Amino acid sequence: MPRKLPKVCTDCPMSTATKLVGDFWLLLILRALIATSPLRFTQLVELLPGISRRTLTLKLKLAEEEGLITRTEFLVHPPRVEYAITSYGKKLKPVLTAINTFANVPK
Repeated sequence: MPRKLPKVCTDCPMSTATKLVGDFWLLLILRALIATSPLRFTQLVELLPGISRRTLTLKLKLAEEEGLITRTEFLVHPPRVEYAITSYGKKLKPVLTAINTFANVPK
């Protein structure tokens, strides 16, 4: 069950940022799209072992709503959709790098 933020924090930029940066799957999706963009849904499923299709769909919608990624639908048969990182989403690269550096520091 997601934690609710105190009412005082719901509209501040810091709470929005921590909500996004604290999301495990969202960070892995953004990392994948920063490394290789654009990617199709099935490519993301392959790059993120353990993620369910439903979770991936929800996280992609969240990232799109927050302006971190774009979704491009191609009118072909079979239907094709690609996801790409935005310039705004690329601004999270230093954060992801810092998390990776911290994760690899010996305890």
